[in-house]
Amino acid sequence: MSLESDRDRRYTAASVLQRIDHDTDARLHSAAAAGPAAIDARIAELLAAPAMVGAAVFLHATTGSYPLLPLFRRLASS
Repeated sequence: MSLESDRDRRYTAASVLQRIDHDTDARLHSAAAAGPAAIDARIAELLAAPAMVGAAVFLHATTGSYPLLPLFRRLASS
């Protein structure tokens, strides 16, 4: 992908991009060295949060209640 078509990279400082790219490369090499089981475990971790959010949004759409609303209200009033 070129910088012309990637707005985020175009407007991010080169030093920040280098750090992000380096960290990404290091994580990929670490995962590859750890093997398929570690990769599968990491993918499961990455999918868990969106799945929980999706379930909460679905619950809100179908029942009108949102399970995290009391927590958000407490945090907002603090």
